[in-house]
Amino acid sequence: MQERQEAPGRRPQKRAQAASLRARASRKLALVVAATLVVCGGGTTAAWSYWSQNVALSATVSAGTVAAPASLTCESKMRVPILGPAYVLLSWPAAADAAGYAISVRTADGTAVAQIATTNSATRSLEITAALLNGLVGSLLTLLLGGETVYAYVETIHASGWRSAPTPIKGIKSSGLLSGLLGGVACA
Repeated sequence: MQERQEAPGRRPQKRAQAASLRARASRKLALVVAATLVVCGGGTTAAWSYWSQNVALSATVSAGTVAAPASLTCESKMRVPILGPAYVLLSWPAAADAAGYAISVRTADGTAVAQIATTNSATRSLEITAALLNGLVGSLLTLLLGGETVYAYVETIHASGWRSAPTPIKGIKSSGLLSGLLGGVACA
C-alpha cells in the first residue's frame, strides 16, 4: 500500500481545524455538564431556596360572645276555642347584634336534637304545631305523642355565623283531648 502524499502546507491546516473542532466539542460538553449539574444537583438548591423563603405572615383572630335572648316565653293557644287544634307560641325579646334566631327542640336527656326553624332578626316568635313536629326525628314525635315532654330553646345567630348559648328551655307536650277535640300541643 502506498500512502498518499499531501501538499506540505495542507497538513498543519487540517490539524488546526481538528483542534478547533475538539475545542468546540469540549466547550459544548462542558456546557452540557454544567447544565446537568444545575438541573440535577445545583438546581435543587435553587428551587429549595425559592420555595422556602421566610415570609412574615400575620393573622387577626377575634373572640367574642353573642348574647342570647334574655328570656323565652311559651303560651298555649287554640285556633278555634274548644275544638282546637291547640298550638304553642314561643316568643323572645330582641338580642343585641342578632342577624336571626335558630329555634330547636330536644329530648329531656338531650340525645335527640332537631332545629325546627330559623328566623330573621325582626321575627321573634314561632308557632309550634303538632304538624311542625311531625317532621322531627321519630323519637321526638313518639315522646311527644306518648305524653312526654320535649324542650324548645332559641339561639341568636350573629351575621358572622356565630351562635349564642341557648335560652332557658321551655317544655312542650301533647295537649290531648282536654285541650281541644282536635288535639295538638301545649306548654308543659
